[in-house]
Amino acid sequence: MKKKLLSVLSIVMVLLTVVSTFAVAVSAAEPVEVPAPEVTKLSATCTSVTIKWEEYNDEDMTFLVYRSATGKAGTWKKLAQTKAGATSYTDKTVAPGKTYVYTVKAYLVFDGTKYLSDMSGKHKIKTGLEKPVFALCGNGGKGVVMKWDARSDASGFIIYKSLTGKAGSWSRLKVINSGKAGSYTDSKVEIGKTYYYCIKATKTIGGTLYASPSSKAYKMVIMDVAVPQNLKAIAKKDGVVFSFDKVLGTAGYAIYRSETGKAKTWTKIAMTKSNNSTAYTDTTAEEGKIYYYTAKSYKEVNGERKYSESSPKVRIMNLAVVPEITFEPATIEFKDYFETIKVNLTIKNMDEDDDVVISIDGNRITEEILNDEEKLAELTEKFCFIYIVDEKASTDDTLALEIVRLQPGEGTLKVEHSRYSDIYAVLTVKCPEVPYDKDAEKIIADLDLGVEAALNAENLLNDAIDAEDKTAALDNAIKQLKAADGYLASAKGLNDSYKADYDKYEDYKTITKLIDDCADAVKDALDDLSGETITDSNIKDAIRELATFLEA
Repeated sequence: MKKKLLSVLSIVMVLLTVVSTFAVAVSAAEPVEVPAPEVTKLSATCTSVTIKWEEYNDEDMTFLVYRSATGKAGTWKKLAQTKAGATSYTDKTVAPGKTYVYTVKAYLVFDGTKYLSDMSGKHKIKTGLEKPVFALCGNGGKGVVMKWDARSDASGFIIYKSLTGKAGSWSRLKVINSGKAGSYTDSKVEIGKTYYYCIKATKTIGGTLYASPSSKAYKMVIMDVAVPQNLKAIAKKDGVVFSFDKVLGTAGYAIYRSETGKAKTWTKIAMTKSNNSTAYTDTTAEEGKIYYYTAKSYKEVNGERKYSESSPKVRIMNLAVVPEITFEPATIEFKDYFETIKVNLTIKNMDEDDDVVISIDGNRITEEILNDEEKLAELTEKFCFIYIVDEKASTDDTLALEIVRLQPGEGTLKVEHSRYSDIYAVLTVKCPEVPYDKDAEKIIADLDLGVEAALNAENLLNDAIDAEDKTAALDNAIKQLKAADGYLASAKGLNDSYKADYDKYEDYKTITKLIDDCADAVKDALDDLSGETITDSNIKDAIRELATFLEA
């Protein structure tokens, strides 16, 4: 925020101009009032102190920076006069480990007169390094892993370790003689124990080592080795791919195979040396055979390898031919409201008993839902698109799909193998908002109101046929017809504004025809009732015009 100067002189000059019109004498201006600067930040390193203050809106304003060892009267020393418009000053004449007090005054020369503000206050700080933080401190496969970022103001770091985190319990773990980013792993830990870690930044100046305050204490509980979860096995052309979720705090995984899945039949077929290696391809599996797979994670603590329990086993038949499911294209984006985009879904190498599972945005689309109009309508209200199978364009291996836009949004169509969840394809559908999205609501609302008014008019005309006094029913019927005519004209006008862009779409033509047909029926009915004398024949003609459209 800029600090604004309140210049009494400028106000008086304005008054002088106004008052002079009436020949009234005005006294000389009062002095300019210069507000004291507002200091926003004070920071220090071992060899410098930086003070910052809010910006003034006067480009001629300079600032005087003062320093004191105590902040008492008579001890202040002027360090500098800044350039005009400055908002900070860095004092590079300080010594490490010392406490200093700073203040700032605003200074202005106006019409040859010097103006000086009050002190900004007394701002106290001790020179030294800011305390660092660990960029990472977590359980690793070989112990506790710590990482830190580079510090341009430091020449090194010291890492400390404690069993309790309390004062007096800390011991020096590692000295790092570089201010660059780095990492360190404490492998001397035991499973089940809790440890605490902190770090200090250091800098050597004139042979003296200065250290920052300690970072916060990081608590690390050395947990037992966790079991891998969500095992999956899938047969592919180059072998059986076995995978599982990553287990944090491990050094790697051991992978086992069995042909029966029973105890004492398991053989270790692989060892990984990274907790990121969560997949393995078994190229020795024979086609047509059934295999079982399991995995263990492990840590290397104090030079010893500690394994987890075995994960739940997974069964797989190594198929000779691997099923394939693909979308072409895999991503589509709609440009128009009525647009339909064609997509090919290819499904190959499926056994006769195999099937696929289809879902939109995670909602499974079943035959039961497709055959239930109410359930399908309820579900599709949440979707931005729906798909239609073009049976004529489809082949044995490829389904021709028409993706129909429903509303703005983004969604996915997923097709996966009913038995092998790793075999699947996903179509990403993007439906950006277009102007017709909002206008369509108005068009449909006006059309609905027009149809409703036309129905009301038809009922009133039927009442008029049987009534002895037809006047009231006819008047109300004509009012309803005129209201319907207005609603339909509104719908038509707004809908026709999109004709140049959307007339190529059949759905747009259907809406256009619906509006036009209803509007024509209403106008014809009004024409039938426009004569000075309205007979039953006129009323019946009007009813017939309305019924022709409304019953259709």
